[in-house]
Amino acid sequence: ISSITGPSQNDGFGSSVAIYNTTIAIGAPNATVSAQINQGKVYVYSISGDLLHTIDGPVVQPANFGESVALYLNKLAVFAKTDGAVADVGSVYIYDITASPVTLIDTITIPAGFSPNTNRFFGQTLELNGNKLFISFYNGYEGACVEYDLAASQFVNLFENKLPVPTSSDQFYQTLAYRPPFLFAGHPGADSTFSSPAITVTDVGAVQAYKTTDEEVDFTSTSQYYLTIPGSPGQSVTNTSFGSQAIANDNWYVTRSNQLNTAIYLVYDTS
Repeated sequence: ISSITGPSQNDGFGSSVAIYNTTIAIGAPNATVSAQINQGKVYVYSISGDLLHTIDGPVVQPANFGESVALYLNKLAVFAKTDGAVADVGSVYIYDITASPVTLIDTITIPAGFSPNTNRFFGQTLELNGNKLFISFYNGYEGACVEYDLAASQFVNLFENKLPVPTSSDQFYQTLAYRPPFLFAGHPGADSTFSSPAITVTDVGAVQAYKTTDEEVDFTSTSQYYLTIPGSPGQSVTNTSFGSQAIANDNWYVTRSNQLNTAIYLVYDTS
């Protein structure tokens, strides 16, 4: 249908992409704005490749605006690493892309109860559907994800890791995929423990499945409340990064795993 080329070199164009119907949002988090390196931009295109909008990062200091994006109807959510005060704490900016000019309608910062420390990366992964915006961030080893109601401009839910023995390499909430009522959270660096024989496989990855009431949903035949890569320990090798990419629709959840240097996509029936 179309081919879209980044307007500048070395600006990270395509680091993040979101699509809704015939509109595409593409992040360029390393873009220079008014001589400010790595301030970041987001470009909005039609499906035919026509440039509709260019949105400059609102924070002057290097913020890498556009490292993650989410799009639904007229709303665009954009993550920036820096909020203007603390490095890498993260902020999320909400735009109405049908307004002329494009209008900033909300700025979301880390909720009360979580100290705005450096390296929180609040907004590192975004998932938007209707007025439900899911935002992941670092919370110690465990990570966390919050649900934000765009209509009410408030946080309404908190999802926390429940995997056993979390470590700093687990990459919690690196991917999010939501189709009502299920939220899937990918932790591609998580370890998995098998009971027969007793073995722990490092960095095999796992996916947690939630209802938006924070009730975990068991899609497996075991008592575990999370998905792990199918097969026996002999078939599950380390560093498979199960859950490293994800997408969901009304009846299916698709996620990625790497096995023997080959990408494998696993499809789950959620109906």
